[in-house]
Amino acid sequence: MTISQEFKSVLKSILIEALTEFDHLCSTEKVPLKVVPRLSVDGHGITYRSEETEPDIQLFLLHTRKYIASSPVYQKFCRSVESDPVLGNWVNKYLGTVEGKRILTVYEIFYSFFEHYFEKNHDKTSFDEDLFERIWKDLDNFLTNKKLTIHYQAVLENFDMEIDKIELDSRIVIRRFRPGEVKEMWNENSLFRQCYPFPSLRTFPAGELKGLVEAFVEMEILISDTLQVPEPQISSPYDLIERQFSLTLTLLRLLKPGIVWIGPMMSETSHFFHKSISLIGIPVSRRIPRSKYIIEVSDIEDLKLIWSALNKIDWMKNRALTLGLTRLNFAYERLIPEDKLIDSFIAFEALVLSDLSSSREKEGLRRGLSVRIAQLLGVKYEDQERIKRTIRQGYTLRSNVVHGRKLESTNYEIIEKVFDLCRETARELVTAASKSDET
Repeated sequence: MTISQEFKSVLKSILIEALTEFDHLCSTEKVPLKVVPRLSVDGHGITYRSEETEPDIQLFLLHTRKYIASSPVYQKFCRSVESDPVLGNWVNKYLGTVEGKRILTVYEIFYSFFEHYFEKNHDKTSFDEDLFERIWKDLDNFLTNKKLTIHYQAVLENFDMEIDKIELDSRIVIRRFRPGEVKEMWNENSLFRQCYPFPSLRTFPAGELKGLVEAFVEMEILISDTLQVPEPQISSPYDLIERQFSLTLTLLRLLKPGIVWIGPMMSETSHFFHKSISLIGIPVSRRIPRSKYIIEVSDIEDLKLIWSALNKIDWMKNRALTLGLTRLNFAYERLIPEDKLIDSFIAFEALVLSDLSSSREKEGLRRGLSVRIAQLLGVKYEDQERIKRTIRQGYTLRSNVVHGRKLESTNYEIIEKVFDLCRETARELVTAASKSDET
């Protein structure tokens, strides 16, 4: 069952009437203006900030609420809503999902449609038939299917890729920003603008953002006459998506050497169900690397294999692997080399020594940690000797750090080599654990 054409016709009429009133107020300069920042990005990724004035649509809607409510067209609109076979079941009822609850009124149906139309029409007062049809289709699908789609996005910093999109599974996608998308997000999303202010030396520059990870989650909408909307028998997707995005970052770090971070994670819901944009996590001060982390075409097969392995692991059973990957990510985020070294060796011990039961066994093998890592990673004798030498040098530096001795800058290259061996060790053990849990 779909929404009646009568309702569609009345909605179109009241929208045109509101646009006419808005145009009249603009021409007589009775609509308040607001100053909004604007971002431009040139072909070299350099950002420019400017300011523009535009009509304040929120104030206009408040100003015209009484005008619209008293018009004959609006009265007809109300009657068409209440008599509609689909909308009649929604109006003045409580709608709920695990993400929240709200009551839907006749005016809010119009208000949401009008606000969405203005946003997509960039505050123009002329009527756009094609735009009206697109938004109408969204509204019809939303109310007919009783589904709420939540769009999650997380910016990838210091990142680029040679292809436009990689689908990791049916839910999680890594993709490049479309042309002009960063500019659009910065101009229209105040939360995004706060995370990447311009000009700024403390956060990653908006003009350098090239990719993101995203997911779409559909949720059932439940309707009730009371505030006590029955709770759906599913958990909130927020925790799941946050874990999956964190796992995506671990995936990228296991794949290959290079520096990549995940920036702010944002969620957006429909205009027709409590339109909201929320921020999950905040960016921190970064030292911008000299080179970008780039996914090449030749990396895609390994990327999908590692992703499959990560999703086969029983993380509750493999707590040592969980700790090892957590510490690896901690090491990745460290700005001070000594901290990176300490976290790398904590990760090593969780990854390699977890199968030993007694402290005496662990103490004995800790001295021979290099042997076990070399056997895991080294194919040839020369490779194993190189690995053992690097681990021993790193362990000596670690001992110096924990006993209060200062490291020389010449030692930092060894720390990077130790960290990269830690990354390779984690990757090998993730693959092994996924095969073990699969059987």
